[in-house]
Amino acid sequence: MLGIIIPPTRKEASRAYYLANRDSVLAQQAAYRKRRKAKLRRAELRAAAPQPVAVAHAVPAFKIEKGVPLPAPGHGMDDPSRPPFATLKVGESFLFTPQHLNGNASPTAKANLISHVSAQAINLTVKVRPRPKFTARTVVGGVRVWRIE
Repeated sequence: MLGIIIPPTRKEASRAYYLANRDSVLAQQAAYRKRRKAKLRRAELRAAAPQPVAVAHAVPAFKIEKGVPLPAPGHGMDDPSRPPFATLKVGESFLFTPQHLNGNASPTAKANLISHVSAQAINLTVKVRPRPKFTARTVVGGVRVWRIE
């Protein structure tokens, strides 16, 4: 032959690798069998464990009422618990506290207070022309909002 090297077949290469690295291959196979056995054991334990029983919660029925007056359009805009973004003049500020969240003063509400106030300011700026600009900073006791433009 002219020095042509014929590569081993896949089966021959696999066998050669196995023989050269036998200890490592056997350790990997044993570790796989151990993990597989543990996984099957966990699945059997889950299947044998008592399943939680779904409890149906009583949902209160809606009460249908007649004679309730319809509020005027824009109802709630003069609500004292709403931030006074519309009446704020440049350079003025107000303090928004967790108590302004309609009694929802949970730790999450306190943490998201500045996001809540910022979202309300953005909602106002979409509706009003020229667009007022506000800035908010977390201070002791809540979030202080300033109108800057």
